[in-house]
Amino acid sequence: FDTSPRAVAAMPSPSPRAVAAMPSSSGKSLTDALGKAYGELVNGSSMWYAGCLEVENIDAADMNEEACLVKPAAGCFEEDDIEWFTETQTPEITPWLKAAEEFRMNKDFELDDDDEEWIAEELSLPDIMSKMKEESGGKRTIQVLGDKILLSKLLANLGVPQMPVLFETYSKVDIEEVESFVENLHEASKQGNLHAFDVVVKPTHLSNGSGALVMKKQIWDSERYDAEKLTAHMEKFLAERASENESEALRSLVPGFIVQPRYSSCLDFGHPLELRVVTLWGRARLGVWWWGRENAQTGKPQRSSWIVRCPKVPGEIQDEDTWKAIHRHAARNHAFEEALTLFVEAMPAVAAAAEAIATATGAPFLRSDFFVGSPEWGIRLNEVAYGSGLDYCHQAPDGSIFDDAPTIARILQEGHRSCQRRERPESFLCPLGASGFSYDPPANPGQWWQFWREEGDEDVPGLQVAGKKAGDDVRLEEWVVEEFAAATIAATRTAAKTLAECQTPRLPGLEHLPSGLSGLSVLSGSPSASPNQSCFQAPGFFSVSPSQAPAMLFPIHAPL
Repeated sequence: FDTSPRAVAAMPSPSPRAVAAMPSSSGKSLTDALGKAYGELVNGSSMWYAGCLEVENIDAADMNEEACLVKPAAGCFEEDDIEWFTETQTPEITPWLKAAEEFRMNKDFELDDDDEEWIAEELSLPDIMSKMKEESGGKRTIQVLGDKILLSKLLANLGVPQMPVLFETYSKVDIEEVESFVENLHEASKQGNLHAFDVVVKPTHLSNGSGALVMKKQIWDSERYDAEKLTAHMEKFLAERASENESEALRSLVPGFIVQPRYSSCLDFGHPLELRVVTLWGRARLGVWWWGRENAQTGKPQRSSWIVRCPKVPGEIQDEDTWKAIHRHAARNHAFEEALTLFVEAMPAVAAAAEAIATATGAPFLRSDFFVGSPEWGIRLNEVAYGSGLDYCHQAPDGSIFDDAPTIARILQEGHRSCQRRERPESFLCPLGASGFSYDPPANPGQWWQFWREEGDEDVPGLQVAGKKAGDDVRLEEWVVEEFAAATIAATRTAAKTLAECQTPRLPGLEHLPSGLSGLSVLSGSPSASPNQSCFQAPGFFSVSPSQAPAMLFPIHAPL
């Protein structure tokens, strides 16, 4: 349910006819009857609602309008107590607080240490995000997650598939190293590699794409790039720092640059298909295909989509849960629908990978971004962000989409109170190959406890990540790695579309056609055909479970 005050206030009262069908005032029969009265999915998982209402026992032989009225239960809520009603803990939050109780939290992520405001007040998600930014300074785990070079090495030890690193540097650029790198690109091109110059050059210490170059051979030639021009570009942005509104951790990063192959999806929307997976207390809550906000001046916010969890068992979080896509896109666009299909098919594997990253680093709130849809690379991790300022949405039983941010904020705040297993950062970093007591560069490199350092190393992080295979207790499960690779098959079988073909048709009469995927079924084990399917299947949405994901290799097309 949408339990916001506005939604509860607008909730219609059951009709006398519907209430008359209620056989008794017991909680179970009441919730069953309310399920019929309000539409769908009001069952045993919604006992919080039944607990605030009671129905007079009705004898079917002499029913009348007065006897059929629903009235507030004694000691429950009055007209001006709606706010209390909506703030009562609902079963939906309980499994997330249980996850918090069982979670091993890295002390670098603590937010409630001797903080009266955190204990006494209910904070919004923006409030929590601001607190996360303020308290991130000097936290080496958060700094490592923001440093794209160290993060790549850390997650390689965890076994997470990523795009390979072709070039990296900290603080300064060696022109000879850049010349060698450029020569390798030209040599690969001469050997027949048509995509040798398809690379992304990006800073490791900035955000929002600042300083990033997305290259291909035509751009390289038309812009007359060479080693000297590429070096000048890197030097320009190495001198910049993250903006004032970024976190303390991001602003403290050692400047650097990294070069990786450019990821291309089979569906060209102008950038790769990217699914941003949000984890809370080590469990994936949702994935986001982000196109910007409603009030944005640029972008296509109507395309923003959310892949949300459908619990197999109400009130529990299980690996066997399914996932469904929700969105507000009102026009028909086959490429958009095919992209959602790829995202939903990928969600079980990327959710497991995101959960592994959050668990291994001890982060209660983390966003892991994955590229999807490449026939060459399959699924690949792009980057990780501590917290996230995206819009979060979920779906009510009636099919409406509502803001999930208040619930996420509550899970984070109350989860901090529930989480008792808190350990020092080295308990998480050392198993992943990290060494060093601080991320910040040492003032005097070459001290006895930093025997590997030499003079001049003050321009690199004080924390190092060595190549080592993490233990099986934290390393990514093999089935997830296999699913990342197998995603190349789904991408290959999805007909490639150009940027023009991915645009929504604007022909007269087509602007308002529905783009939903209603009526879909998958030949190899349709989720909608499962007798144990517990999630509400609203028109226009579909789901897939981990066991069904490998079989869903064929593109799904909505009926015209």
